[in-house]
Amino acid sequence: MKKTLVCILAETRAHKLSWDSFNSNILEKLDADLALCIAVDETYDCENPYWKSAKFKFTFKEYSDWGDAYDECQLEILGKTESFSLPNWRLLLEVKDQWLGGVKGPNSHPGSAGILIYARWQLLKSLLENKLDSAYDRFVVTRSDFIWTIPHPDLEILDERKIWVPDGEAYGGITDRHVVLSREHLSS
Repeated sequence: MKKTLVCILAETRAHKLSWDSFNSNILEKLDADLALCIAVDETYDCENPYWKSAKFKFTFKEYSDWGDAYDECQLEILGKTESFSLPNWRLLLEVKDQWLGGVKGPNSHPGSAGILIYARWQLLKSLLENKLDSAYDRFVVTRSDFIWTIPHPDLEILDERKIWVPDGEAYGGITDRHVVLSREHLSS
């Protein structure tokens, strides 16, 4: 039997408004387990139903400047030696629009897309480190603050050879609010 893991990114918010519809129209409908990959601090509400229902909890710290998180990623990915200076990735802030929202600096971008990129990287690392890429067939990466007024489409009708994203709120790209993919596409 195919197994599905629903993953909430970045934060759990609006649980008083969204949990019941999320639980019935996503988790129960898809017969899925729940994973959180979220930023937490000392004020995080561990009594919220997302936290209490999650089978897997992957957490990272909340940054006031998410550029600091990217600096740490760069060191982890590239390492640092005496003979190698790290490239200045902050030059990417010169690219227009909002794809690095949450990173401070000259030409800062609005929004939170940069935070979500970081959260996706943390999610991928956590899934691979915990071998969840082989334990689950399908992955639904979404937000906690959607109000699901209808059940999620059956995953059987969504071709597993494709990555599925909703149409809308793309802002010049592809929406980062919801995606359905198979294990084969986790690292794509």
